[in-house]
Amino acid sequence: MSDERRRHGAWELFVALMFLGLGVGMLLGQAGAGVIIGMGLGFLATAFVGRVERRYTLVLPRSAGSIAIMAIGVGFLLLGLELLGLVTLPMELARYAAGVAALLFGAWLLFFGASLVVKRSPS
Repeated sequence: MSDERRRHGAWELFVALMFLGLGVGMLLGQAGAGVIIGMGLGFLATAFVGRVERRYTLVLPRSAGSIAIMAIGVGFLLLGLELLGLVTLPMELARYAAGVAALLFGAWLLFFGASLVVKRSPS
């Protein structure tokens, strides 16, 4: 079974964890931080959990996409913990990390868009 079909159902976990984070955050009076922590856990879950014919299985991330999703999840977790005041990150580190992430995301968008143009161009 293809990796794309296997991972399709894992995004259901992302949404569930995001809303669970929202609920816990609302109970604690920090809805924004709860959503961000839930999203971080959701991204990590999509990297490690796959769904094959209605069953969830643990998988080891092998692709660059899965590793990127894991990094995004860790970033969201750290940001949410920072908003709650449980973790203190140097602002310089956060600024540089966000800048590098934005640059990498922009480069990925350019590469992805160019690959679509190349695939659709007439031969």
